[in-house]
Amino acid sequence: MDYNKLKKKIKDINFILKIIRVLKNPIQSLKIYLDFYQINKKISFEVDKVVPNGKKVLIISLSNWIYQSKLQSMLVLPFLKQGWDITVLTETYHHDSIKVFKSFGIKKFIYVNKYNPDISKKDINEIALNFLKDKISINIIKEWYFENVWIGPTIIASLSKKLFSGKIDFNDPEVISTIKFFLNEILYKIKLSKLIFKKKSFDIYLASFDVNYIEYAPYVDVIIDQGKNVIQFHQPWNEKTLTFLKLNKKTRRFHPSIITKEEFLKNNEIEFSENHQKILNNIFQDRYNDKYILQSRNSHKIVKMSKDEILDRINFKNKKKIAVIYSHILWDTNLFFGEDLYDDYGQWLIETLKLANKNKEINWILKVHPANIWKYKRNNVDGKYAEIQVIEKFVGNLGEHVKILYPTTNISTSDLFKISNYAITVRGTAGMEAPTKGITTILAGTGRYSDLGFTVDPKSINEYENILMNLQQLSSLEKNIIDLAKKHALLSFDNRLWKMQSFKSVFSKNPGKVDPLDHNLLPKRKINIMEDNLDDLDKWYKWAINNEKIIYLDPPNL
Repeated sequence: MDYNKLKKKIKDINFILKIIRVLKNPIQSLKIYLDFYQINKKISFEVDKVVPNGKKVLIISLSNWIYQSKLQSMLVLPFLKQGWDITVLTETYHHDSIKVFKSFGIKKFIYVNKYNPDISKKDINEIALNFLKDKISINIIKEWYFENVWIGPTIIASLSKKLFSGKIDFNDPEVISTIKFFLNEILYKIKLSKLIFKKKSFDIYLASFDVNYIEYAPYVDVIIDQGKNVIQFHQPWNEKTLTFLKLNKKTRRFHPSIITKEEFLKNNEIEFSENHQKILNNIFQDRYNDKYILQSRNSHKIVKMSKDEILDRINFKNKKKIAVIYSHILWDTNLFFGEDLYDDYGQWLIETLKLANKNKEINWILKVHPANIWKYKRNNVDGKYAEIQVIEKFVGNLGEHVKILYPTTNISTSDLFKISNYAITVRGTAGMEAPTKGITTILAGTGRYSDLGFTVDPKSINEYENILMNLQQLSSLEKNIIDLAKKHALLSFDNRLWKMQSFKSVFSKNPGKVDPLDHNLLPKRKINIMEDNLDDLDKWYKWAINNEKIIYLDPPNL
């Protein structure tokens, strides 16, 4: 045994942390080891056959999430094959992620926590205090910039996620203390990332899911400020797929699943055929029949019901038209995208319900987002849902013409479409689907599918409130508008998705139980990177290196 090497390892805090984790949970550690062993067995990479092409990829991986690291590793396989140099931006204590990358043949790492930059923590703290010297509000924070990097939305998104709050109280000392902590962290990371990327440049930057929170946003935004694209990937409702978006100064606030106006206009002149309708019907059926685990998490013990059964269950006292308010997760990262009429989702919900209370010419249903169930469990959050807290504190009693469907309801969104005449949301997925059923849909925000011709898009709070107070006067959608919505839905739910063929995602059916492998990615077969045809990854590669293509979109079948 080489005792000098052992001594050196023992001095390494990361080595000690690894030992502690193994001793703390040996079964879990064994599972992870066996998982990595299978990766090594199934993926072969003959380095000597690679001809370097002088181009470089940076993977931004600032968490220890095995699944995310595997997805990033999978996505750079065609780059490895083509001779690109791959580097990972990470931290030394993300042991599992580092092992994943090494299992896929990636050997170069930039450890941000090993940098010793000449950045004064005292100076950073003084800058943070300067942001907080005057009374703050959500609108003031939204306008915060530091060294040409827009930090406001990142602070708000991270704060909402930490507090699980639908309405942030900026008079609360704990909130101010948290903002100060986040400011210090984000200001430091911006300074650090500028130092890193001043010396190092790459041709492709590959990020991850959550580029909007404080862990990733400073690095992503500094790269964008340098005029580079950063590729974000996102896993939608279908776990066999991913979506891709190139983030730059223009697209930074786009939803990752957006169909850009330019792409949509290329296809909206084509007639929507019966065959297209069959494809779309199958997609909608798959979304609501528990075919996909990710979507089934949002379907809590759903029971198919007829229109009459739903009306009997909800029990309105008259037969007036029905409007459904589709609430967002109030602290969700979705509030980061586009521009909103109201300060945040909480304020939107408050004001919308106040209007619903006043307009008794309509029967109203609030559908509280079903993802609350598993997200609360996964994050170990107890107590009332944020939506209910907001209603009790800021709205009060609801009239008899306003009903609430809780996340535990067994009435599905697809069945609600059978009874509703209007849909109201900021940018929820229901607002994409409802117009395909002829339902007039009113949006209170941009950034995803607004202003494409099939939604009502008020440009001010006054206009929005006037529409809701006179909602009963809005007519139903005409066929050409419905067809427009269907074309968009088909592009969004089909062509926009990159379909995995070489690998498969495997998910736990119990999302409330947190385990390092409850999300996993496995090769479908043995893969020789240099010799095998990986058609799905080749399609992704061709899109990734084409700077003209902002969103990944398969050739339209319209």
